[in-house]
Amino acid sequence: MKTENDNKIIKELYNDYLNFKKHTKNNTNVDYYDELFYIELSKYFPERNAVICDLGCGAGRMLTSLKSEGYNALYGCDVLYDYNNRNAIIEKNDIISYLNKLNRKIDAFILNDVLEHLSLSEIIETLLLCFKRLSENGMLILKVPNGSSPFSGLYQNGDLTHITVLNESSIHQIASLCKFKVVKIACEKLAIRRYKGIKKIIVECNHFIFKSLMSVISMLAYRKKVVLTSNVIAILKRN
Repeated sequence: MKTENDNKIIKELYNDYLNFKKHTKNNTNVDYYDELFYIELSKYFPERNAVICDLGCGAGRMLTSLKSEGYNALYGCDVLYDYNNRNAIIEKNDIISYLNKLNRKIDAFILNDVLEHLSLSEIIETLLLCFKRLSENGMLILKVPNGSSPFSGLYQNGDLTHITVLNESSIHQIASLCKFKVVKIACEKLAIRRYKGIKKIIVECNHFIFKSLMSVISMLAYRKKVVLTSNVIAILKRN
C-alpha cells in the first residue's frame, strides 16, 4: 500500500520522468513494439476501420505507426506529454480522468507498458472503465514486464515508478474481476514482417532456439508451460 510519502516521491519521479526516459539505457526498441501491436490489431481489424485508443501513448509514436498502416480513427492520452500529433487526437490527461469523460465507443484499447505504473486499485478501475467504453466486440491489448520471467528485471526494476508486478496468472485474475475474457496471453512474437532474406532466417532461427530453451526451463521449473519472455502480451475481450 502506498503511503503519503510514497506518493510524494512518485510525483517527484514523474516530474523528471521525461528526462529520465531520454537518458535511460533501459529503453526498448520502440519500432519493434509498434510492430508487435500492429500484428495483433491487424488480425482482429483487417479492414482498418477500427477506433483505436492508446492509453499512456507518450508522444503518440505507436499511433503514428498505426496511421502509416492505414488506421485513421486514432485517439490517445498521456499525463506527461503535450505534443501536437497530426496523425491522432491526443489529450494530455491521466488515464482514469480521460476514460471517465470519454464519450465514444472504442474498438481497441492499447495499454503498452502502463499497468506496472499503477496500483492494484488503479488497475481495476482502469480496466472497468475500459470495459464500459469498449464497443460490443471490442478488445484490449496490453503489454507488461513479465513477473514470471528471469529476464524481466531490466524492465520491471529499471524504473522506480513501476509499483505492480504482473504475470500470466495475475492477469487472468484481474481480467476475471473486471469481466473480461482472456483471448490469449502469450510471449512476445517475432516482429519481422519487414525483414528479408538471410536476416529473416537468422532471426527466426535464434527465436526458435530461445523459445525452445524457455519451454525446457518452464517444464523443469514449473512442470507446465509458462510464458517466460521478458514481457508478456495479453488480449482481453468483453465477456
